[in-house]
Amino acid sequence: MGIKRIANSLIVVAWATGASATNVLPDVFPINMGFKSLLSTTTDPNHAFDTLANAGRYAIHHGNVSNMDLIKTTFPNMITIAMNPRSVDGENRSQNSTSANTGSVWPGFWAYKAGALIANNLSKTSTTIAVASTNLFNLPPEADMVVIYARNADNTPDWDHYEYAQVTNIIAGAIQVKRGCTGTAAKSFTNGLAVVAHVLPAWTTGPGDMLFKHNFSLDCPRNPTTGENAAEFWARGEAAALNAGLNDGTEHDVVNCILPPDADVDNDLQPDGGFKDGVNIWNLGYQENVKLVREGVGPNKIIQYDCVKALNGYRGWKYVNGIQMETFMGGDRFSEAYDTLSQWVENAEAKPAFSYGFCKQPTTTYGGVTPDKDWMFRKQFATGLMVGMPHPYAIGTSFGIYDWDEQRGGNRDDYAWLGRAQGPAQRDFGNLGPDMLSAGTSWTVLADGGYGTTNTGGVYSTNGIQISVTNVPAGSPNRSGVRLHHADPQIQLITNHEYTLTFDAKAEDTFIYRGNTYPGIPLYLEVGEYGNSKAMGVLVGKEWRTYRLSFVTGANAKFRTDFGVSETIGTVWIRNVHLQEGSANRLSRDFENGTVFLNESETTDWVVDLGTNQYWRLKGDIRPDINDGGKIVGSVTVPSRDAVYLLKRDPLLRRLTASAGDNGMVSPTSTNVALGGSVDFSVVADSYYRIATLSTDGIPVAGLSFDNNSTFAGFTWGNVQKDGALAATFAPQTASDPSATPYGWLAQYGLTNYDADAMADADGDGLLSWQEYVAGTDPTNPASVFKITGSDATAQGTVIRWSSVSNRFYNLGRTTNLLEAFSVLAGASNLPATPPENVYTNSLPAGNSTFYRISTQQ
Repeated sequence: MGIKRIANSLIVVAWATGASATNVLPDVFPINMGFKSLLSTTTDPNHAFDTLANAGRYAIHHGNVSNMDLIKTTFPNMITIAMNPRSVDGENRSQNSTSANTGSVWPGFWAYKAGALIANNLSKTSTTIAVASTNLFNLPPEADMVVIYARNADNTPDWDHYEYAQVTNIIAGAIQVKRGCTGTAAKSFTNGLAVVAHVLPAWTTGPGDMLFKHNFSLDCPRNPTTGENAAEFWARGEAAALNAGLNDGTEHDVVNCILPPDADVDNDLQPDGGFKDGVNIWNLGYQENVKLVREGVGPNKIIQYDCVKALNGYRGWKYVNGIQMETFMGGDRFSEAYDTLSQWVENAEAKPAFSYGFCKQPTTTYGGVTPDKDWMFRKQFATGLMVGMPHPYAIGTSFGIYDWDEQRGGNRDDYAWLGRAQGPAQRDFGNLGPDMLSAGTSWTVLADGGYGTTNTGGVYSTNGIQISVTNVPAGSPNRSGVRLHHADPQIQLITNHEYTLTFDAKAEDTFIYRGNTYPGIPLYLEVGEYGNSKAMGVLVGKEWRTYRLSFVTGANAKFRTDFGVSETIGTVWIRNVHLQEGSANRLSRDFENGTVFLNESETTDWVVDLGTNQYWRLKGDIRPDINDGGKIVGSVTVPSRDAVYLLKRDPLLRRLTASAGDNGMVSPTSTNVALGGSVDFSVVADSYYRIATLSTDGIPVAGLSFDNNSTFAGFTWGNVQKDGALAATFAPQTASDPSATPYGWLAQYGLTNYDADAMADADGDGLLSWQEYVAGTDPTNPASVFKITGSDATAQGTVIRWSSVSNRFYNLGRTTNLLEAFSVLAGASNLPATPPENVYTNSLPAGNSTFYRISTQQ
C-alpha cells in the first residue's frame, strides 16, 4: 500500500467567442453609454471623454473602430460598438477625387434612380449628355453623381462598360457633367445604347461628397464573376470585419426600409421605389443581408441599425439586436417614437436586446446656446430608463456624454446609483377623460383606384376588423391607399388641446416571396387626420398590441381618423378604438434606490401623489436649482415635457453593505453613514476557520494581511463618499504538516495539539495523522486503513479492489519488479471514489510477478 500527496488544484477555464462571450448588458441603472467616444473637439473641462481613463466610467461605448479598439484594449469587460466597420447602406466616396474607390465595387451593387437613354454619341472627352427629360437629374446639394453604362441587346445593363460622372449643370435637353469620377475612367458610349442615371444617395453633404446606397433589393443584379448580389457581397465583408476586430458589435447609419419613389432597383428605367408586385423587395433584401451577417458572426456579436422612427426605418425583428433612434422623438412625436423603441426592446430576437433613443439637442449647461434645453436631456435619459436601455447623449456638433447630475446621482458620484429595476415602467391614465367614441361608432374600409382589398368583421369592438390589401399599384405605394375610415360625423375638438387615440392592432408579419420565407417583419400602420394633426405611424406585429398616440390638435380641430394599411400587400386587424381628452404619455419606474417620473404631455404638468413615501431630490452641482437635495413628502410636480429623478433616502447619506462567505460573519451587514463619515466593521471567523480576504468594492483592503491565526479583524471604513460593499471570505485553519491538515478534521478525533498531532501516529498503524487525512481514514483507529482489499484473475484481466472514501481520487500503479518504479496504468488515473470500495479491471496480462499500488489524492 502506498500513500502519495498531490496538492489540491484549481482549474479555471475561460471561454470566449470573438471579443466577448455573452455581451450581457448591465442590470443596474442608469446604463450610461459613450457615443463617438474620444472624438469630441470640445474644450469644456467637464467633458467626459477628455482622457481615456474617464471612458472607464461608462458601461458601453460607441464610436469609430480605432477608438473602440483602444477602449476595448484598456477596458476588456466594457461593451464596445464599432460604427460602420463595413458600411451596410453606403460607402463614403469623394466625387471629385480619382483616388476614391467606389469604382472598385462592381457597379451593379449600387442603387440608382430611374435613368434615361442618352440621345447622342458620347466620346471619352464629351461633357454634354443629351436626354429626353432633364427632370430626372439634380444639381447639388441634391444627388449630383450619375452612372453611365452601356446596354446589352436585351436591354439589360452592361456593367463591364460604365463610368461615374458628376452633374455640373442642367441645360435645355441635356446635362453637363465632369467625366471619370470616383476611380473610374471615361469611356465612349453610343446614342440610344447607353443609359445615364443618378446614383441613389444615402445622403449628400454637398458637391463632391456623397454616400452611395447599396442595392439590397431582391432584384439586385448578380456579379457574373462571383455569382453574388449586393446583400451577399457586403454580408461577407462585414462578417469578416466583425470577426477580425476586437469589438462586441456594430451600428450602421442611414438604414431605411423604404426607398424614394424614383428608385429603380431592377434597372429597367421605370421607377419602382424598391417594390415589386406590392411587396417591399428592398426591405426583404435587408433581411437576406443581415441573416448572412448573423450566420457569419454567430450569436454573440451585437448588430444594430440606425432607425429614426417607425416611418421608413429598418424593420425585421429576426436577426438584429436593436436600433439606434437618432434625433429621437423630435418635436411632438413621443408616442410613436416610444412605441417603436419599446417594441424593439421587446421583440428583437438576437440577444441582448439593444435599442436606444439618441438625443442630438444642445443644452445651455455645456453648449452655451439658447434656448435652455436641459429638459431635453432629462426626458431622453428618463426614456432609456423606462425601457431599460442605455442612453447616449450628443451636444451640438461635439458628440459625447456629459457629467449630468442624473447620470451620476448628483454628488453621490455613482454611475449606477438607481440600482436594479423593481418592475416595468407604469403609465398613469389619471389625465384621460371619458371615451368620445360611442360603442356604435361606424367604420368603413376605403380603397383608392388600383388598390385591391377585402375586409371582414363582426362585432367591431370585440373581434376587430380584418383588412387584407391584395393589390398595390406599381411603384412606391400610398400608405393610405387602403384605409379604415371613421365614417361617423366629425367630432369637434378643442384647438391646441391634447387628446389620446387608443386602439389595438395586429398583422401578418411573415412574407413568402419567390419561394423564400421572411419572418418577423412588422407592417407599418399610418394613423392620421385627427384634429388636423400630423399623421403618426406604428409598427404592427403578429400579436395583439395596444397603441396609445397622444397629440395636440391644430387649427381645424375636428376628428376623422384614417388608419392607412396599404404600404404593402398583407393583412392587418384593428379593434377597440377610443378617443379621450388628455395625454397617456406619463410614465414612472421604480428602482432600488429611487424613482423616475417622465411627463411627455405637451401641455399639462403632472402632480404625482407620493402617498406616505418619503423622497429626496438629488444633490447636484450641474443644476442645483433643480437638484437641491431637498426632501419631498406628499406630492411632486413633473413639468410637461420633462422628467424628475427622486432618491428614496437622504442624498447626504451613503449606504454600506457587508457580506460574508461561508464559515464566518461580518457586522453590521448594512448601515447608512453621513457623507464623509466612517463605519466600524467586525469580521469573525467560525471555529477552526480564519479570515482569508477582506475587500471593499472588489478591491483588497490596503494594509491588512491575514495568516493562520487571523480569526478576528476590526476594520474602519472612513471618509465614505459613495455607496459601497465590504466582502469577507474565510478558509480553514491548517496544521503545518505536508498536507496542511485542517484543524477541524483533527479536532473531530480529539487531536487538538494540531501541529504535533498531525505529525504523530496516534493509533500506531504506521501512518501519521496527516497521511490518514489524505487517505480519509480514522487516525485514532488502527483498523481503519487504506489498503487493497482483494484481487481476482478473470478472463477479462486482473480485478483489483480497494477501500475508498468520498471526495478522493485514486491512481492504480503496476510493476513486475519491486526494484523498478510503479507506472500508472493507462485509464487508471484520477479514478473517482465509489465508497466503500472501488473496483478496477486491468486487462494487461499478468507477469510471473505483478505488483499493484494504490495512491490517493484529494
